[in-house]
Amino acid sequence: MPILGGNNSQGAFPTMFFQVSQTWTCPVAMEAIVYVIGAGGGGAAVGGYYETSRNSRGGAAGGCAVSRLSLSAQNYTVTIGSGGTHAQTVGALNGGAGGASSFAGTGISTMTGNGGAGGTQSTSAQNFTTGGGTATGGNLMNNTGGGGGGNTTATLRVSGGGGVNLYGSNCHGEGEQTVYAMGGSPIGFSTGHVNRSFFDWQSGENGYQRNADLSVNFFPGLMAHQSGVNNTGESGTMKSSDAGTQAGVLAMSNYKGGDVRGSYNDGYSLFTQAGPFCGGMGNHRSMGNSGKCTAQSGGVGGGGGGCQAQGGSPNASGGTGGSGLVMIFPLEIG
Repeated sequence: MPILGGNNSQGAFPTMFFQVSQTWTCPVAMEAIVYVIGAGGGGAAVGGYYETSRNSRGGAAGGCAVSRLSLSAQNYTVTIGSGGTHAQTVGALNGGAGGASSFAGTGISTMTGNGGAGGTQSTSAQNFTTGGGTATGGNLMNNTGGGGGGNTTATLRVSGGGGVNLYGSNCHGEGEQTVYAMGGSPIGFSTGHVNRSFFDWQSGENGYQRNADLSVNFFPGLMAHQSGVNNTGESGTMKSSDAGTQAGVLAMSNYKGGDVRGSYNDGYSLFTQAGPFCGGMGNHRSMGNSGKCTAQSGGVGGGGGGCQAQGGSPNASGGTGGSGLVMIFPLEIG
């Protein structure tokens, strides 16, 4: 007798998440919803004196193909795209493109989520509507990933990475920012500005701006990235008053492991990944010759944030693109 979706949601058969390329042997015939998500592109980086003449854009998100399939008890080929490499430089470099993810097998149309383009640095304004990975083979949806935020001003601007387009929303990262730029997500921007609150502290009053960021579970079953660490191997500093947005989604710390409010020559870094399907936050800082500025990496399928480090010869590092993902949600077994 078939096991229906209502029973399955109570744990009769697990939801399957694939983060590594492999040959998957489907154990039993099933009706399922399948998502194939390409990897995000890495963010661009601009450092040193180059920063005064250029802008830096976040990477774009991977495409998302969605199908309802009748799967047989046979082998299927799962391919997972690698996240785009981040740019790291004291000059100006573009981020790397994300890799394609796919799901293929006998009796089904191959589903492909192509990778997002890497973020670019430029002396001209940049359009945020381009670069998202396309998708093919989905019989329900073939959604293009969100692009890195646009910079309509040619210089001294940074943007966030694009988010995964799960259901047709605007998932572009935020652009045209001089400090932090929010990453895109399926519900809109994924992280807040420096004031990071729905209370406008800059006005001197607790004036209402907007609702606080939502923590959303898009699918049945908890999905969260593990916390990152800084480059000394110690946990990064989480300061809700100075650097936090959504708990567990963004941690910001000095790259030496100290307080975010470092001296002029200290580094300013966003070490953890953005939440799943969200683009990384862009980061723009003024610092001295030996400083380091790092943008946030994209979550699953999301683009990395763009980075700019202004000063003599600081090192700038864009965020790495999030890797691809294949998800299978069984509806009926047997």
